[in-house]
This record gives sequence, structure tokens and C-alpha cells, in this order.
Amino acid sequence: MTMRISGRKGISGATPITGPARISRQQRAEPAPPVSPAADVEISGSTREVDRAREVLAAVPDVRIERVEEIKPLVDDGSYKVESKVLAKKMVDTSLRESAQDRTGGRKK
Repeated sequence: MTMRISGRKGISGATPITGPARISRQQRAEPAPPVSPAADVEISGSTREVDRAREVLAAVPDVRIERVEEIKPLVDDGSYKVESKVLAKKMVDTSLRESAQDRTGGRKK
């Protein structure tokens, strides 16, 4: 099938369009050179720092014992008060921060 445009003179030396072009696998992309099994991998300093920070954070307990000990008597005697607006704001802020981290794969924006 040859495409023709009626009412126009052809362009000299032009090749008619005859359907979808066939491109060989080799023409699409040249294969990547093989990677040597002995290739050296260098980890940047910032990556090492991030890994170290993760190790330190993993060692920190999720519960702050000192704070629990401080608040426990107040809860027991009923004098500990929580401002609902402050608590709600913290919950929303935490949720938004975690959601943003999920979208960025844990990276800060």
C-alpha cells in the first residue's frame, strides 16, 4: 500500500510511505556491554551516612521510658489532660509526613 496525497506533486527523491517500518532488534537498541563479575562498586560517603543513621535509629526504642515514668502518676490520679486539637494536629501531621515518605520512597522532599 502506497500513500498518495492527491493534488500535490511529489517531492523528487522522496521515498513513498508503504506501511509500518520494520526495525530489526539490532537497530532498536545496541546491546549493553557485558558487566565484569569483578566490577568494583563504590558506595558514596552520603550513602554510608544514611546507612549509619538508620542503624542508630533502629537502636532507639519506640517508647520513651523517662516520659512514661513522668506521665504515669498523672494518668493514675486523673490529672493528666490531653488537648484534643493538639493531639489531632499531631496525628494529621504525622500521617501526612508518612504519606509523603511513602510516595517518595522514603526520601525527604
